[in-house]
Amino acid sequence: MKRLIATFTAVILMLSAAGCESITPTPTEPKTEPHSTAAETTEATQPTTKPKILEHLELKVTELPLDSRWYGEDLEKVGLERTSKQVRTQGFITEKSKSDKDIRRVILLRDSERYGDGIFHDLFLAVEADTKVIFKDLTYNRISGAYSESLYLNDVDGDGVEEIIIHQCIGMTGGAGQYLARIFKVENDEINEIFCSFGNNESEKHFDTGFSGHPEDNYTFTITNSITGFNAVYQVSNDRPDRFDENGNSVSRREIMVDHFNEFLPKDIDSDGICEIYCEQYTSDRGHADYTGEAVSILKYNTYIQEFEVIDAWFEPIDEWK
Repeated sequence: MKRLIATFTAVILMLSAAGCESITPTPTEPKTEPHSTAAETTEATQPTTKPKILEHLELKVTELPLDSRWYGEDLEKVGLERTSKQVRTQGFITEKSKSDKDIRRVILLRDSERYGDGIFHDLFLAVEADTKVIFKDLTYNRISGAYSESLYLNDVDGDGVEEIIIHQCIGMTGGAGQYLARIFKVENDEINEIFCSFGNNESEKHFDTGFSGHPEDNYTFTITNSITGFNAVYQVSNDRPDRFDENGNSVSRREIMVDHFNEFLPKDIDSDGICEIYCEQYTSDRGHADYTGEAVSILKYNTYIQEFEVIDAWFEPIDEWK
């Protein structure tokens, strides 16, 4: 009997030990997830978007009745509903407006949607003529748009009415701006261009003011103007092995670069009541970073040949050349 009890007790102890072992947690390897870098996570969570293609804003019509509420709902008829007013001025821009003392508005309209995507923007001119409002696309090449612009109303041809002068920065090259200057005249309800700094069309070289410059012997630079006869010689640094040898003699007669009109400002220089145009052009030697000074010229409209001419010119060098 004692042997049976002992055997029964041993069986119970074995079962208890087995039960305890089954509920004791055993060490396990930590669960791992597939490796993912921060860049991979960002790419996986952020949707990819294609860059927005900037399309040129097209004019649906080029004129509206003068008596309409054109600067508002009517801009939609022109296709300029998404533009914003950039520069606004007013004056006597036609013979009729002058005789009637009827001030007319001239407004530059900027494509605000395109401007929101960067620096470039399309630009349009709105002019209140005699019987209608005229719209003109001023966007250079219909692609690049403009960085900034200035608007002036001044009489530059001596007829007593004011012309529209617009100066635009249309690009940046090597730190120097690319500029476009134009002058418009309003006649017979039409906007006519009477000056463009790129010549007869926008692909031509900019208006030639006659400036040139090159190194001479004895570490000097000569700046001349072929139209006015201006001539000046400047002493420069001797640290120019690409220009001078060790004795100061010129080894290169490469011309300096004369850029577009970075300044194009109407001024009545001779106080005759008719504005001339004060112009400055950025000049450089081995590149735009190698600034040498400003080529300054005065333009005046010649009524006989109906063109602008250079009537005066000089050079304002950097301090090291003075």
